[in-house]
Amino acid sequence: MNVHVWNRIQAAGKLLGDAAKAAPAAKRAHVKLKTDKEVARMIANEFRSEHGKTARGGNEILGNNIKKYLARLKKEEYEIGIATHNSVLSVFSRVAFYRECRQWFEKMRHRDIQSYNNVLTAYAKAAHTYDVKKLWSGIAQEGLQPTSHSFVAVLTMMKNDGRTYSLREVGKVLKAAAPLNIFIMNSALNVVSNADDAHELFTYMLKKTSVTPDRFTLLAVLGKCDSNTTLAEEIWTKCIASGIVPTVKEWTALLAVYKDLGAMRPLHSAWTRLAESVKPSEITYSTFIKGCVQTGSLEDGHEKYIEALKTYNATSPRIHTNMMQLCAAANNKQHADAVMANITGLALKATPPLLAAYNSITT
Repeated sequence: MNVHVWNRIQAAGKLLGDAAKAAPAAKRAHVKLKTDKEVARMIANEFRSEHGKTARGGNEILGNNIKKYLARLKKEEYEIGIATHNSVLSVFSRVAFYRECRQWFEKMRHRDIQSYNNVLTAYAKAAHTYDVKKLWSGIAQEGLQPTSHSFVAVLTMMKNDGRTYSLREVGKVLKAAAPLNIFIMNSALNVVSNADDAHELFTYMLKKTSVTPDRFTLLAVLGKCDSNTTLAEEIWTKCIASGIVPTVKEWTALLAVYKDLGAMRPLHSAWTRLAESVKPSEITYSTFIKGCVQTGSLEDGHEKYIEALKTYNATSPRIHTNMMQLCAAANNKQHADAVMANITGLALKATPPLLAAYNSITT
C-alpha cells in the first residue's frame, strides 16, 4: 500500500477516535441537567409511599434508600441544593423519623424556614416538647419568619404531648399565628380538651375570622362532643350550611356522639340518617355495635354485625371485639361462640379485650 494512503487512513482513524471520545462529553453538554427544584420533586415522588412502608422497612432502611438515591443523582451530575435537602427532610418528617430528620438538618450548610418546619413537624409528631421549643428558638436566631406550617407544628406538639391545654393557651398561639387559615384552626380544635372550648373556638372561627370550616373542622369538633348531642347537631348544621358535604367519616363521627347515650332510639335515628346519605363503613358498623353495648341491645347489634360480615367480611378485629363485649353484656354464650368461629375462619388474632369479654360469659 502506498505510504501516503496509509498515513491518510491512520489520520482518519485518529480523528474518528478523538470524535468518539469527545461524543459523551458533547452529549452531556447538550443535555439539560435537572435543577435543584426538579431533583426535590423527584425525591418527593420516589418516596411518596414510604409512610405505608414504615412498619416493614424502618428508619434505617429508609435512610439508606434515600442516601443511595441521592448518590445516583450526584453521579448523573444533577444539582443538589436546599430544595433537595428540604425534600429529604419532608420524607423523614412525614413518617416521624425525627432523629434522621435532625441529623440531616444538622448537616445542611444552608437552611430556610421550610427546613425548620420539617424538623419541627417530625418532633411534634413524636411529642418532643423540648426539641420543638429549641428549634423554635433557632428560627428566631437565624432571623427567619415562622409560617403557618410552623404554628401547625407547635399545635401538633400540644395535641400529642399529653398535657391538657386551656383555651387561653391555645389562643396565645393563634394570636401569634395571625393571619389564620384552616390548617391552623383545625390544629387548634384538635388541641382543646372539651366540648365547651371546642364550641367557643368554632364560634370564634365563624364570627371573627375569614376561615371557612371544612370536613376536618367537623371531625375535630365532633371528636370533642362526647355525648353532647345538642352541641354536635348544632355544629353539624352550621358546617352543612357552610357547604360541607359529609363523607362516611363525618357521619360515623356523628354516630359516635350518640353511641354512649345508653338509648337505642336516638342511635337508630342517627343510623337511619347516615344510611340514607352514605354507605356505612366497617368502622360505622363497629361504632353502632359499641353503642349497643351501652344499652345491652344484643338483637340490634347482632343484626349490624351480620350485615358487616356480608358487606366487608369484617376483617378488622375491632368489630369482633365490640360484638364480643355486647355478647358479654347480654351474657350470651351462643353468639359469643359464633364470633370466635368467625375470627378463626377469617384467620384473625383474638385481642385481649375480646378474650376477656369471652371468658367473662358464664352461661
